[in-house]
Amino acid sequence: MEPDVWHSRSASAPGYNCSVPPYQACFVNNMDKLYLAHVSCIDGLSFLNRDLDRNKHHQIWTGTIETIIQHCPTITELELDLNEWICPDYLPYIQARRASLSSLLEIIPSSLRVFHYRASEDGPWKHNMPALNIIPSGIDSMTINLRDLSIHLRELKLNRTALPFDFMCPLDGEAQPIIGTLHWPYLKILEFMDVPAWLPSGQWTSNHTPEYRAEIENDRWNDQICDAERRWGGTSVMDAEQFHRLLISLGYATQCMPCLKHMVFRMEFYCRFALFLRNHANAIAKAWDFDPDGDDMRIDSSHLGVCSVMLSKWPPDEPI
Repeated sequence: MEPDVWHSRSASAPGYNCSVPPYQACFVNNMDKLYLAHVSCIDGLSFLNRDLDRNKHHQIWTGTIETIIQHCPTITELELDLNEWICPDYLPYIQARRASLSSLLEIIPSSLRVFHYRASEDGPWKHNMPALNIIPSGIDSMTINLRDLSIHLRELKLNRTALPFDFMCPLDGEAQPIIGTLHWPYLKILEFMDVPAWLPSGQWTSNHTPEYRAEIENDRWNDQICDAERRWGGTSVMDAEQFHRLLISLGYATQCMPCLKHMVFRMEFYCRFALFLRNHANAIAKAWDFDPDGDDMRIDSSHLGVCSVMLSKWPPDEPI
């Protein structure tokens, strides 16, 4: 069942435009059962938003995409752009939308080798407000289904997708892998672009310094919230624990990707962070199979929050 935006409450400050529900294409009157045939000759499907500069935002229900994919059992490439302009006030709708995406990922055939996905932001009005909990049950089935799908892929590119930082290789409280049988035999390209600064559970992974947050509290909230072009600046601080979990998880996961050629992880917005590998040298060195006192690893970072890691040899001699 598709999420129903009409039944979601919206709040707008007086004097500003009211929120309106989105229109999305769907099958009506059982058209899919009457006219859709199973076709094995289609290799790729693309559902994209185009001509945004002309104020066009093409949309399709996730359930409709699911129906189409079920009639294309041998697809090898899938590109989804499900970005839509939804106010954070529509939290039940946003939660249902993620659940619907989880259902879609679950039925994608194992023949798929290339998956590109651009998500909606699923975030608060501004980056100084509490993040949204989009998995109210506490079980992130979308992440589970996406990880299961990734095992068959040659190329995975995600954009603006809220995921746990240990998405590829789940870790326990001691930063040890809790799933020991993961293997990505085909994966060559792995990209996480414009990663939101919050987890699906609503926890921030980066936030303002206490000093700058105090300044924000005294600002004019209604004007800031309702004007999409206005931003609160200031510096941000990374959550060190989450960032280390990210590196350790990717380290363990990439050792199980013998064909990996390219990997990128890029945060969404401007932030400043410091990376000190020696603070947890043993855990990170074990995950990435490098010598922290040698020249095996080089890290390049910038004010955009981009971090590139280059290893001298790949794959490691002894995978975990």
